[in-house]
Amino acid sequence: MRSALYRQSVVISENYNEQGLPVLEIRLPKVDFYRLLSPEKLDPEQVLAGMKLR
Repeated sequence: MRSALYRQSVVISENYNEQGLPVLEIRLPKVDFYRLLSPEKLDPEQVLAGMKLR
């Protein structure tokens, strides 16, 4: 998923949390976000629930 976001040029910044995991700030239209999740067979609502949205 991370590489797909970079390919779409939607990554604003990348940092790492206390556990060393990447934390990405992304910006893209919702329809494009859903389109990126589709091939991965990820549920958009579950993914969004785990995100910090602005």
